[in-house]
Amino acid sequence: MNPEHLEAVTQQENILRGIGPSARQARQAHCLNGHLFDRANTYMYKGRRQCKTCQYERNLRTRARAAARASG
Repeated sequence: MNPEHLEAVTQQENILRGIGPSARQARQAHCLNGHLFDRANTYMYKGRRQCKTCQYERNLRTRARAAARASG
């Protein structure tokens, strides 16, 4: 092994350079519905990024179903 090929990095940097699930998710720039993960549209929940737009749309659907049951 050639020590000149080694680089001192933190454990987090080493994990993020890999191909594991944490690294793949960290590189993901959009949610599954195509909304951008940026500061304005993203919040953290239990250590995971959540899309605010998708959450808002889920809440609308839930309220609509509840209203339909209440009036039905």
